[in-house]
Amino acid sequence: MSCCHQKYTENPRAMWRVGLSYKTFKGGKGSIPFFGVIKSSLERMSDCKVEMIDAYDLDSYTNKHYDLIVSFSYFSDPPRGADQPARVNTEKLNYDNILYIESPICHDLLKNAFRLSLNSIYFCDNQLPDCISDFNSKRIVPAKRNESHGDGILILLQNPLQYFINQEYDGYEKMLNEIIADIRKNSDKRIIVRHKPGREQRMNLIDPLNNMEISNTSLLEDSKRCYKCVSHATNAVSACVYYGMDIVSLSRHNIAYNFSEKDFENVDAFNRVDYSELKKQILSCAYQLGDMKSDRFLDLMEAIRNA
Repeated sequence: MSCCHQKYTENPRAMWRVGLSYKTFKGGKGSIPFFGVIKSSLERMSDCKVEMIDAYDLDSYTNKHYDLIVSFSYFSDPPRGADQPARVNTEKLNYDNILYIESPICHDLLKNAFRLSLNSIYFCDNQLPDCISDFNSKRIVPAKRNESHGDGILILLQNPLQYFINQEYDGYEKMLNEIIADIRKNSDKRIIVRHKPGREQRMNLIDPLNNMEISNTSLLEDSKRCYKCVSHATNAVSACVYYGMDIVSLSRHNIAYNFSEKDFENVDAFNRVDYSELKKQILSCAYQLGDMKSDRFLDLMEAIRNA
């Protein structure tokens, strides 16, 4: 698909209507500058009408149709917190395509880059045209590590309130202990548990072999000690892909889902998966805020419009 934007056309096109569901970002608090950048970029396109949508006022949009909706990806079922109903309501709007903006991709890989997904919250079903992977490949943070891996199994933790886990912390603790027990059915190798930065929680995790530790080092250092990464869907998986680790996906929302193991049958083996295609897919959806101000974002919008 060609990615080329244009400000002017010889033959006028039908008006392209885009709605920005701004209250999906932190309940609307501080969201105007973020969505304002997108709005300003879209207004540079010819025959494009942009509207800021208040998804808490769904009745106001009953008779409107949008070619594209842009929404932040906060979501839970059942809804949790002020952000969630806005996302639920957004998906009730009348539109042809919806562009989800996910939380920033792993900083160990690309600094401050958001992950964009077209028409699906599942990365494995992402329909986003590739207009940026070549550019991103030049600014990716290099994986400063050698090809050797340790014999550890890394478990990446995350916020359990997110919709693909949807557990309170006591339920999450039980879930993690079941994961550890399943690993132990097939491997006695050391388990390293890594908390999501800023979300360290005291949990009573039990390893029947007493061969487990809580990480207190960087993701890069953990990757040197481990050959396998177990995760639901945290963005840190993208860095683990670049560090060459096997991925065990506990959720279809995992960025490596199509290239990963889905159970612990082979958890004791290092399979050295070829991630060439997945790496390109990751780079094709990563946009920094500066990219959203640039022609690269307009290239993407034109590609979606012309599809």
